[in-house]
Amino acid sequence: MQINNHDMTFKCSDDTQMIAFLSRPEGQGARPAIIVIHEAYGLNDQIKGVARRFAAEGFVVIAPHLFTRNGEVMTEKN
Repeated sequence: MQINNHDMTFKCSDDTQMIAFLSRPEGQGARPAIIVIHEAYGLNDQIKGVARRFAAEGFVVIAPHLFTRNGEVMTEKN
């Protein structure tokens, strides 16, 4: 099964932007969806791999980077 993967941003309810990773099977039609939440290290390659594995099973998967605001990664300085 072919999988489409890409980084994206989406608008939150408070008009800020959040970074996310989207992984989905190719093709049209309704599919079940999953939200993958990262651990303390944020949206990293391991979390993206989890999203890809679920997508390979037929799910549309979004993994939001919860440490982002306005499209930028939040750090202790922000």
